Amino acid sequence: MTTTNAPIVYPFARRRHHCLRVDMADEEAQAFAQCLKRAGFSHYRQLAIDDDEAHLMQTAAEQLREALAVAGFAPR
Repeated sequence: MTTTNAPIVYPFARRRHHCLRVDMADEEAQAFAQCLKRAGFSHYRQLAIDDDEAHLMQTAAEQLREALAVAGFAPR
């Protein structure tokens, strides 16, 4: 998967990657894809402790959005 070009500061020199499997109904997947499409940095910033964490959240959300798109859930 690709990530966004947002500046990211990782707290650890070595990153661990995780593969996730999620089972959800089509309606849930479509709604979540729509949510991820609509969310912007300001949404993540409101939930984060600082800009660095908000960028990490945004990058993770983009990866999930891309995975949903590959699975056929890509809102316009």
